[in-house]
Amino acid sequence: MFKTENVNMKKINITVLLIAIIFSLSISSCKKPGSDPNRQDLIKRNWKVSKVVAKSNNDSLTTYSTTSPPVLLDDYSKFQIKFDGTNYNYTDVNGNASIGTYTFGAKNATIIFKGGALDNKVYTITSLDGASFVFTFPDNSSKIPSQKTITAIPV
Repeated sequence: MFKTENVNMKKINITVLLIAIIFSLSISSCKKPGSDPNRQDLIKRNWKVSKVVAKSNNDSLTTYSTTSPPVLLDDYSKFQIKFDGTNYNYTDVNGNASIGTYTFGAKNATIIFKGGALDNKVYTITSLDGASFVFTFPDNSSKIPSQKTITAIPV
C-alpha cells in the first residue's frame, strides 16, 4: 500500500515540478514593456555614412562605400547627422553644418525635418537598430533625379 502511494506521490511531484519549470520559462521569455528600444530611442546618436546607393529608372549604382573594396564616386566622408531629443545636427558632404528639429511620421516610418539645411525634407526609414540606420530620400540635386539609399553607422 505504501509503495503505490510513494509512486503516485513521485508522479505528482514530477508533474508539479515540470509545470513550475514550464511556467517559469514562459514568464521569463515574455518581453517586458520598454525592454526593446524603439526607433525614437535608437535614432538618438551621431551617424556617419558607410554606403550610398542611387537608384534611377530601375538602375542602381553604389556611389560611396567604406567597405572593402571602397567605392568613392561621391564623397560622403564629411556627411554626419546627430539626433538628440527633437533636435538634429547635420553636416553635409561639403562639411557645412546645420541644425534644426525633427519629428517622426506615422508609425515612426519617416523622419520629417524642420529648419536648417534639411527643412521640409522627409527620410523614409528602411531599417534602424543599434548597428545601422538605413534611410531613403528623393535626390533632385543632379540632372538625373534619383532615389538615394544611405546606410549610416554610429560614430
